[in-house]
Amino acid sequence: MAAMTAAEMEAKLLQYDIITFDVFDTLITRCVLHPVDVFAVVEAQAKQQALLDRPFGKERQEAEKAAYEAYGDGTNFSQIYEMLQTRFSYSKEQCDRLMTMELAAELELAAPRTAMRDLLLRLRDGGKKIILCSDMYLSSDQIRQLLVRCGYPEDLEIWVSSEYNASKTTGELWKKLFAAIPQNTKVIHVGDNDCGDYRSLKQLGREAVRIQSGYGMFSESPLYDYLSSYEEEGNPGRSLVLGWLVNKACFNSPFRDRDSGEEITAVWGGASFASFMDFLMEQRDDSQLLFTTREGYLLKPLYEAYCEALGVEPQPGCLFYASRAATVAATVTSEKDVLDAMQRPEYHGTLGHFVKSRMNFELPEDAPSDTPIELPAQQREAFRLLKPYLPQIYETSLAQKQAYETYVESLRQDNRALTVVDVGYNGTIQWALSKVLGEKVGGLYMFLNDGAPPTRLGCPAKGIANPRADLHPLYDNLLFLEAVMQVPYGQLRKMTLVNGEVQPLFNEDANFSQYIPVAQAQFTRFVQWIGHWKGQLGAALTLDFSLAEAIWVCLLKFRYLPKELLDSFWLADDFCGFPVWKYDDETQMWKSAKKETPLDFALMKSGEHLSPKQKLKNFVKKHIPYFAYDWACRIWMKHIK
Repeated sequence: MAAMTAAEMEAKLLQYDIITFDVFDTLITRCVLHPVDVFAVVEAQAKQQALLDRPFGKERQEAEKAAYEAYGDGTNFSQIYEMLQTRFSYSKEQCDRLMTMELAAELELAAPRTAMRDLLLRLRDGGKKIILCSDMYLSSDQIRQLLVRCGYPEDLEIWVSSEYNASKTTGELWKKLFAAIPQNTKVIHVGDNDCGDYRSLKQLGREAVRIQSGYGMFSESPLYDYLSSYEEEGNPGRSLVLGWLVNKACFNSPFRDRDSGEEITAVWGGASFASFMDFLMEQRDDSQLLFTTREGYLLKPLYEAYCEALGVEPQPGCLFYASRAATVAATVTSEKDVLDAMQRPEYHGTLGHFVKSRMNFELPEDAPSDTPIELPAQQREAFRLLKPYLPQIYETSLAQKQAYETYVESLRQDNRALTVVDVGYNGTIQWALSKVLGEKVGGLYMFLNDGAPPTRLGCPAKGIANPRADLHPLYDNLLFLEAVMQVPYGQLRKMTLVNGEVQPLFNEDANFSQYIPVAQAQFTRFVQWIGHWKGQLGAALTLDFSLAEAIWVCLLKFRYLPKELLDSFWLADDFCGFPVWKYDDETQMWKSAKKETPLDFALMKSGEHLSPKQKLKNFVKKHIPYFAYDWACRIWMKHIK
């Protein structure tokens, strides 16, 4: 079915006197993947409240089917619940409460198809008569509540099968409607159902335009091959995430000129961040959380927003000024420390820039500062060149160590243990902070490599995912994640003591796209929404990080993200010697002055098996020695993808 533009649809409908619209999946939708998933939400809420301990979702569907068999097209909401009492032995008190909960869930999950709402309002303002027609067990008053919540006028005329004992599917509701309309009136109907909204009208010789539901559009899109495997009846977490993606974001509009940029952005990043916030909640303890800059600029507010929506007090925490450069530089007190700093991550640049970016030390004028080096490959040569300056490097490091000790003392609450919160990936800040403070600092991460440095110090460290296991498209495309976590200030170079007070010193790479805060606000909105439902559903709502990763890479690969966001993707990576990375959506390539990195689309389509190349890649990831992991990454990015 070829989709019209909104303007083409409006031009067609303006030729008629009366336009009738279907309601569900035409004017309004639900933020779950399938309508019956509302019952799974209600079941989880009811179990959370100890109202029942039985498969309500399945029995609610069977009761509806039995009610229609008994009462026909006029079946209403109360009759369905009567069937629950008679067929499944629910008590009247249970049914009364469940009916209230179901209606409340319908209201909370209802969302407008905004392009359709805008179209209806323009037609109405232009003097066209609007009538709504629905095959539904809810009453017109109950449907009206849903419509008003979604921004539709309260006085719309509604014809509903439950009140007329006639349905669109059989054509009887249409016959009654047309009998009430003057014969010479030009009428056209708009709806998504092939039978009730289109074929039944054509059989009566009437005009109709069929649009696609959100799910119908999803099923014909390239996303379906990759995301449909996550459909699972009775799984509210997956349904809520996919419901937002399908019905509120990517396929909310049935028109070719879709524009749901903010909703798409929200689920694109929000699903991954919500998974991380839920992980932090699961790991809750008595320690003090240190949300490290730069990531903490976004992660701390996300965590607090999630806790607020969930209805719990956040674990004590603070925004903690730390970076790999600043913390590692505070640990360089021996030759071994210098060699460790040359191991990970890889570096491409001059010797002088390396020492400045990793150790916060400026080589003197007579030093070979401009000598190009690649690390860790040229570790021995770099160490030989630096050896004359090691005493001065140690002295600089000691001053930074003292600054961090003073800084931590000023922030620590009630002598609590400390836990670093970061995206990952090697726990470098946690490792360095543990060395500086002489204590086992904890760490919680989105990604954590096995064998990461903190674990070798005996520090507790956990992550949602291990990048060396299975497919992790979010990790394999880290530049995107780093880019959307930009902050309005440069990278932290070091902490300094000025008159006994600790002050952070930043570099000057604070280029901050005006669209990034907009995107971050959308992530927050999605995280709050998931937090709300987690509070409602409890343990029944589990978040699937692999689904979040699949959404992340699919929306990038198939270009669903708004152009403003794609154009804002840039990243300074001074620590590794790459001044600026910029994303080019035309080629789907990250580019710097020295290197290009393509979008890594490693997902499999539903039903596919790992290719020999993917199997080899996974084998290498799992079994290569830790010190050679970065080298292996470069090899498979070039040859194995």
